Formats: sequence, C-alpha cells, structure tokens
Amino acid sequence: IVSWEGDGNVSKTLSHSLGVVPDAIFVKNRDGANDWRVFNSRMASDPETDHLVLATNLAFADAGYADSSWQDTMPTSSVFYVGDSGSVNTDGESYVAYVWADVDGFSRYGAYIGNGSTAGPFCWTGMKPATILIKRIDSSGQWFMHDNKRSTYNPVAARLEPAVTDDEATN
Repeated sequence: IVSWEGDGNVSKTLSHSLGVVPDAIFVKNRDGANDWRVFNSRMASDPETDHLVLATNLAFADAGYADSSWQDTMPTSSVFYVGDSGSVNTDGESYVAYVWADVDGFSRYGAYIGNGSTAGPFCWTGMKPATILIKRIDSSGQWFMHDNKRSTYNPVAARLEPAVTDDEATN
C-alpha cells in the first residue's frame, strides 16, 4: 500500500517495495471524486499506456489521450510511475495505491480469451481463489467480483459489480 500527496507534475516516481515488477496497481484519489485507475500488466501488449476504470464498464483506454496515468512507463521491481492525471496526481490531493504481484498460492493476475461457452475457458491459478475480479477489456462490460463466501460451490452465481450501485447479483 502506497500513499502520496499529488504535486500535479507530469512525472512522479513512487516506491512500492515489492521487490518484483507489479502485475496490478489500483490507484484512488482519496480527496476527489475520481474513480479508481487500474493497471494490469497482462491486459495489452503495452499496458503502461492503458488503464481501466473500476467504476465504469468501459473497455481499457489508451492513457495517451492527454491523461498520463502511468507516464507510458512500465513499473520496475522497486518503483511505479504516475503522470499528471487528476485520477493519479493532482496538486494537493491525497492518493492511495494498492500494488500487487503474483505470489504462488496467494494471488494471481492475468488475462484470458473467452470462448462464448457457458462453461467458459479453464484458467489455472495454482490455488483455490478466495476472490476473483473479472473485467472484459476489449469492449464495454461490467466488472464482476466473485468470492467463496457468497457461493460456496460450483456453479458460483452470486457476485458483486463494483461499477453499479445494485445489491448482490446472481446468474
């Protein structure tokens, strides 16, 4: 967990202390109304130029449209970068980032290609996950969060949708 005060500069370097290159970064402006910006190292061939927004159903967006979320620079094993976007670095605003990396038996970040089947593709995580967060990235679509407390056996039907204000959903 990393926190900082924004300075509005086009480049800010932040230490994350993971010791490995992060696979996912979630950033939130704690003072403003901006939504969570999400970085996933596997969502595109150039993830440092793209981001997702947790509270929307939009596909991933290229940060180069005058919104420099990650400075078009990949994180390293010791730091990550934010630009001058209001969602990541407005002068005088407070921010928090949750920075994650794969840890065998604990966390896994990735991507898969859907197959249109109700069974879907099999995605090996190396463990029995407690929580799964899924987002379609090639077009608009809701975020879906499934956990092992709502549905305790397959098929897992109960879910939360972070981009909507609805209660728990099932299908």
